[in-house]
Amino acid sequence: MRIDAYFAQIRQAIDNCSFVRNASILTDDRGTFEGFVRGDLVLSDGSRLHWREFVNTEFGLHQIMYSFQYMDDQGNLIFRYDNTGHHANVSTFPHHKHEGSMRKIVASAPPSLADVLAEIGRVMGAA
Repeated sequence: MRIDAYFAQIRQAIDNCSFVRNASILTDDRGTFEGFVRGDLVLSDGSRLHWREFVNTEFGLHQIMYSFQYMDDQGNLIFRYDNTGHHANVSTFPHHKHEGSMRKIVASAPPSLADVLAEIGRVMGAA
C-alpha cells in the first residue's frame, strides 16, 4: 500500500468515529511507502488522544515508531501504547501499553489508530 493510501485510511477512521469533536492531523510522506503522521484528537467528553507514527507500508503496515496517548479532560493518563525500547522485561518488547499510570506496563501488540479509537469508544461507553 502506498503511504498516501495509509494516510487516507487514518482520515477515514477519524471521520467514521462519532465521538471525535476536533481533529488536527499532520502527515509527511518520506517516499512512496514511508511516512510520518501525528495527530491530536479532542473527543466529545473533553478527553484527548495524541498520537504519532513513523511507518513503512511497502509490505503491509510496519510501525517503525509509534505512540498513542489517551488522556482524560484533566490531562491524566488513561492509557498509552508505544514501542520505545525501555521495558525489556515485557514479553512483547518493545511493544507495550501503559494502563492508568506510567508505572503499570502490560504486554501488547502494536495497535492501529482504528484499534485505539475502538478501545476509547469502549472506555467512553460510546461503542
